[in-house]
Amino acid sequence: MAAALIDRRRALAATGVCRRCGERPHPITGRCECLPRPVGRRGPRLARLSVVHADHTYSDVVIGPSTVLGTSRRCHIRLRGDPKASERHAVIESEEGRLVVRDLGSKAGTYVNGLRVTRQVLEDTDEIVIGESSMLVEII
Repeated sequence: MAAALIDRRRALAATGVCRRCGERPHPITGRCECLPRPVGRRGPRLARLSVVHADHTYSDVVIGPSTVLGTSRRCHIRLRGDPKASERHAVIESEEGRLVVRDLGSKAGTYVNGLRVTRQVLEDTDEIVIGESSMLVEII
């Protein structure tokens, strides 16, 4: 099964559309929604954030059990060049084996999949928007 998934992902990269369903993959992860996801896990072991910063730079970050996001140099993930993000804007924490994002009282708010949230359980491929920065959650 792993070899079949690798072949499908290579086909996505080569043609820009999925051979299985004909749809375009997600613009950041390159993953097609028709590809099967792992099942049977109690919760995420690791998660990666693919961050597109306000200054149009990109970074991939594996996050820990408590990860603070904001413009401060003290944050685990610093949102460089983002005038709308707060110094300590949000935190992503592990709660009972699940990832949860919490807004830390920011003025601009924290958005998950287009909805403003104060606290939200995160799923694979969720998009978090803070100010002018966007992040894609990948549970690995």
